[in-house]
Amino acid sequence: RHALVREAAYAMLTDEDRGVGHRLAGAWLEGAGEGAASVLAEHFEKGELRERAAVWYRRAAEHAFEGNDLALALSWAERGIGCAEAGSAEVGWVGEMSLLQARAHLWRGQNREGMRCGLTAMEKLPAGSAAWYEAIAEVAVASARIGDLVQLGACSELLLARDPAAEGGESRRDDLSAAQATSLARTARLGFFTGQSVTGERLLHRSRSVARRCPGNPKVIA
Repeated sequence: RHALVREAAYAMLTDEDRGVGHRLAGAWLEGAGEGAASVLAEHFEKGELRERAAVWYRRAAEHAFEGNDLALALSWAERGIGCAEAGSAEVGWVGEMSLLQARAHLWRGQNREGMRCGLTAMEKLPAGSAAWYEAIAEVAVASARIGDLVQLGACSELLLARDPAAEGGESRRDDLSAAQATSLARTARLGFFTGQSVTGERLLHRSRSVARRCPGNPKVIA
């Protein structure tokens, strides 16, 4: 039970046996309902099951963000991205964790870092998905804060160039429509703040049109 005894025993294992031990421990804890996502992620990472580790690192980052521990959220997301890129995880997972990083950076006032992560999210996420629309809004916020009106204009034009009605299946249309409407509205607000009122009006008009497909959504109404 002594920490030094445990560390000595752990150090005596071969690399192969250590990996097997972490895989077994991770699988047992997962089946037993372990609530700490970071614990599972670290076991699977050390067991070289990087795809499963990426899933749990993403959850750990989300939990840390929801608990307002932004530094920890950024750390877990970075490790998750490393596991996803080293394994065979879907590219979209990298995009989702980059989006979370963008939000955390913006909440910390790190606008350039937020824009960088937001642009990565836009690149990695499926174009036209709900998360992709959310990433555009985060990039727009970051660009407005640092006075990069060229990038803000690019976000506006990208939103205006798409046809929201043609995107998404029926099973996810409500969530997608809400993401479209809020992304358009947030970017429109930034257009008004930075003197791009004509573009802001176009974005707001499009937002109101999309919002009709998800009536009663409190975030869209706000």
